[in-house]
Amino acid sequence: MTFFPFDDPNRRPQAEIKKMTEELTQKFQAIDPDLTLIHNDNFIDYGPEVFPKLSKIYWDPRVPDHPMEHFVYSEYLLRYGGYPLYWFTPYDEKIYEYYRSPGGNAGSRRKTLKMIEQTILRIIHDYQVHNLLYWKDIFTEKQLEQEKLKPYKRVSQSIGPGEIISSPISFTDPKHRPLAAVGKNTEFLETQLDQLDSRLTVIRDDSYIDFGPDIGHFLAECPYDPEEDEPDDPRRDLSRYEYDIYFNKTLLFSLSPYCSGTGFHGDYFNGGIPNVTYLGLSKKLVDAINVIMRKYMLYNKYHWRETYTPEQFQSKIREDKEWWTLF
Repeated sequence: MTFFPFDDPNRRPQAEIKKMTEELTQKFQAIDPDLTLIHNDNFIDYGPEVFPKLSKIYWDPRVPDHPMEHFVYSEYLLRYGGYPLYWFTPYDEKIYEYYRSPGGNAGSRRKTLKMIEQTILRIIHDYQVHNLLYWKDIFTEKQLEQEKLKPYKRVSQSIGPGEIISSPISFTDPKHRPLAAVGKNTEFLETQLDQLDSRLTVIRDDSYIDFGPDIGHFLAECPYDPEEDEPDDPRRDLSRYEYDIYFNKTLLFSLSPYCSGTGFHGDYFNGGIPNVTYLGLSKKLVDAINVIMRKYMLYNKYHWRETYTPEQFQSKIREDKEWWTLF
C-alpha cells in the first residue's frame, strides 16, 4: 500500500456532499443547460491548512510509490457543451487551458461564456465559502470572516474571442534541464541497457537542445526538410535526437524526449530493413529496449512539469504510462 501522511478527517457528511452536488447541478443548469457537473467521489478534503499545500505538489513518476500518484486534486469538474470548463475544490478553481488563450469568433461559445462566467464563479465561490463552515473551529471569528472574503477576490481566468496572433518560435536554448539531470538521464539509459545486454551502448549528442513539450513535439513532427525548407531555416542546425543506441557498432534506435527513430540496414526507400531485423534480435530484447526508451521519455517530462498544473501533469503521465504499458 502506498504511504500517504494524511488521513481523511471526515468532517463533511456524505449526505451533505450529495446535497451540495445536487444544489450546484441545479444552479449551473439554471444558467445554461449545456453546463454539466461531475463530482469525484474519491476526493478528500484535508482542510484549509493542508489541502492547498498538497495540491501544489507534483507527482514524480521517477519515484516508486510516490504518494501524489493517487492524490485527487479536484472535487468537481464543470463541463460546458460536453467539454471541460472548470475544475474546482473548496479552495481553488482552474479553467480549462483552451479558455486561457485567445481564439474563437464572435459566435463561439467564448462569447456566451463571457456573459455567464461571473455567475458561474459566484456559484463556485459560494460553495467554497460554505465549505469553510466544516472547518470554522480552526479559525478565530475574525479569521473566518477574512477567509470567507478570499474566494470572491479571485477573478476570471478566461480570455474571450480574439484573433490568434502567431509569433516566431524562439530556438534559443532555454537551459531548463539542469546538467545534473541530463547526466542522470544518460546514466539511467547506460545502466538499464547494460543490464539488459552488455553489447548495448548509448551515445549522447551534446548539441541536442530540449525546448520543452510544445516546441519539442513540433520539431519531432516537422523536422527540417532540405527538399522543402529554406537553407536558412533555423531548424536546419538543430539535432533531432538526443541519444543513439547501438548493438555493438550497429545503430538500433535514435531518440529524444519527444520522438524516436529506427536504424536501417540499406536504403530505407529501396528495400532497407530495420537493423533489429537485420541482426536477428529477439522480440523480447527489442520490446525491453523500447520500454527503457519510453521510461526516459516519460521521466523527462518531470523536468517540464510546471508547463502543466499538478493535476494535468498527473493525468498526462497516467495516459503515457497506460499507453506504453511500462510497468
